[in-house]
Amino acid sequence: MIRNLASSVGIVALSLVCSSTTPAQSTPAELQTALKDKPLFLRGMWAERKLTFAADGTLTQTYTQAPFTESGVNVRSVKQKKDRIEISCERVGLTFDAKGLMKRIALNGLKIEVIAPPGSDLTQAREHIFANDLSELYPQLPSYWRPYVKQHLLISDPQTPANPNAAKPPATVISQAPKHIGATVKPPVVISQVDPAFSPAARAEHFSGFVTIYLWVNEDGAPSHFQIAKPAGLGLDEQALAAVAQYKFRPATQDGKPVKVDLYIDVNFQMF
Repeated sequence: MIRNLASSVGIVALSLVCSSTTPAQSTPAELQTALKDKPLFLRGMWAERKLTFAADGTLTQTYTQAPFTESGVNVRSVKQKKDRIEISCERVGLTFDAKGLMKRIALNGLKIEVIAPPGSDLTQAREHIFANDLSELYPQLPSYWRPYVKQHLLISDPQTPANPNAAKPPATVISQAPKHIGATVKPPVVISQVDPAFSPAARAEHFSGFVTIYLWVNEDGAPSHFQIAKPAGLGLDEQALAAVAQYKFRPATQDGKPVKVDLYIDVNFQMF
């Protein structure tokens, strides 16, 4: 279902605050105390059920990336195993109800190994592997998630590290901004659409949900500038976005001429 900007999403913001200092952890027991039963996230949002890192927290191989809403983790135990640290965890998924309230649910087991001899300082590995909360994870989030997370899930603005070598974004040109549907602006028409697939995590949990995607429809009818406006979680948001990105539109018009507009598309996932 397509809606214009008159629609609204009711969300409750969550206070997620992290400590500015991290005490050193030189033993598995100290690392377990620092991690156990904390609502953590995998900083790299890695998808695999077994992850291996060097003592400094760098990856020993390349892993695929999971959806943001499948990157939570609960640490259960930390043990020394000869030349490596074994961290037993459970992967945690995020779900959102109709009011936008976020809930963490256990998904499956996760094993993390850090190759480090006894006596190694594990502080750096911890900081590279785990994010304490969403404010720490924010810089790694895909661009389509950041507006929602910043507006609805963070109380204060996240501190993204400055990159002096990064190219400056181009100045905003007001004439390039999309128009809003209404008055003399006639909405675009969907001429081809793709049905979204359930994410494996949502299917395994028999989880249904409702996702709203914000986007622009350009003068040629191509969709762009996607954002998650209302999430469901467990990877359904990425599935909805992937489907909407394949939509084809007859462009919006104003006085008979094609114009760029913004709108919302609702994607309903129901398991029968």
